[in-house]
Amino acid sequence: MSMQYQQAVNTLSGLADDAFVQKGYLTLLGRPADPAGLRDYVARLRVGVQRAQVWSELATSKEAARFAARQPPKPVVLVAKPFVTCPLTDLLALEGPEFVRQAYHCVLGREADPTGLSEYLQRLEAGASRSQLLADLRCDPEGKAFDSKLPGLDDWVKLVQHKASVADVLQWQGRMFLVAAYVALFTREPDSEGFARYLGLLRTGASRTFVLIELADSNEAREKASDIRGLAGAIAVYKKAQRKSLQGWYCRNVLGAESDLPAERERRAMAYAVAGAAYL
Repeated sequence: MSMQYQQAVNTLSGLADDAFVQKGYLTLLGRPADPAGLRDYVARLRVGVQRAQVWSELATSKEAARFAARQPPKPVVLVAKPFVTCPLTDLLALEGPEFVRQAYHCVLGREADPTGLSEYLQRLEAGASRSQLLADLRCDPEGKAFDSKLPGLDDWVKLVQHKASVADVLQWQGRMFLVAAYVALFTREPDSEGFARYLGLLRTGASRTFVLIELADSNEAREKASDIRGLAGAIAVYKKAQRKSLQGWYCRNVLGAESDLPAERERRAMAYAVAGAAYL
């Protein structure tokens, strides 16, 4: 039995038998396992057949050969830049094949196979967000088995998969805050025009709450009926925090609400100016 089959299955050692068979079908045949095939292979694995044997049978089948012949040539992957350990900010800034390739490396710990590369590129071209693809990779059985330690990844997956709260969005700063707000409200990353506009507001000292309220009041948010858990309450507290009164002081200093009073805007603008590109 070829050593390459053994090496392939070693990367999937954390998967349950049924998840392993499904991965083999998707990777080698380009389709989910049919019920009969899934049942047969799982039964064989449970009586002691080696996973490398199952992988070898799938990989050398006529269906696998037909599927491989339909795939784009491998140089699409090989000419890309070398792998890097991407901070989440840098990863989400990538596009096209390079995003998919680095996402596989950071979330699954391996090179993107031709099938996966083709599938995810098609989804991006169809309008899927990069954030959603990251969440799908992380929640795939292989992603769970690899258990990526990319900082912020699991918080980002929660933001994508579940109805986000104000706290989920406001835990991020600078550029990542803007991406988080767009993902939570619009299920997409920011377009260049919107990103530049709101980044400019942050640079001049506008609070994140101010920006979030503007986004939530946009035409797109109304059309999509977008909402963020706790936003109505946060807006009420934010409005009180703008008052030059004991109540305003309480909201700012005890409840931790952001304000856009001139002194606060000036302080934030200075902080952004000092932090520069490292913060924004």
